[in-house]
Amino acid sequence: MRMLPHRRRALWKLFRAGQFVHCEIAPHPFGMELRYLVNGKPIVTRIFEDSHALESAAATWHEGLLSRGWRPTEGPTSEPVPVAS
Repeated sequence: MRMLPHRRRALWKLFRAGQFVHCEIAPHPFGMELRYLVNGKPIVTRIFEDSHALESAAATWHEGLLSRGWRPTEGPTSEPVPVAS
């Protein structure tokens, strides 16, 4: 049985030049919603039924942003967090 998150939570947060981007997961009727927000405003959302696909998408964005000069923020959510499946 797949375990879905019961509430929204951040997977990681990054910053660069006064800008903040974070990735969060939220429950959705069709699975899990992955959201990317810049300065608190959503720029991309995707719905996933499979937690492994969600983790892969979040990790790809995280690695891409790090390679473009974004840096982890202070705190426990600066690294990708595995999603329970």
